Amino acid sequence: MGPPAIEKHYSPAEVAERLSVDERTIRRWIADGKLASFKVGGHLIRIPESSVHDLLVEQRTVTADDLALERIKKVLTDTGYVPEDEVDTLAAKIVVAFTGKDHAE
Repeated sequence: MGPPAIEKHYSPAEVAERLSVDERTIRRWIADGKLASFKVGGHLIRIPESSVHDLLVEQRTVTADDLALERIKKVLTDTGYVPEDEVDTLAAKIVVAFTGKDHAE
């Protein structure tokens, strides 16, 4: 029996990139308790790989529309063409335009 495996830890930015969502979404999931994390040195947030895995398993119940909404928000935010306070509204309108379903339903 060998030594125990050392778990990897990621920054919110790394997890956001891995899940193709905005870093703000990761921080919101942490605040909502959906994603376990801890602070290093009082400031740096680190997320255990097992927490990311658990979230992915749980997200299998998330609809494709939810994931599309998060990806659209990321694109709108990354381009910088849409004011930050309008990203959520515009992203929701895009989802409705393509799916015919209101995300708030």
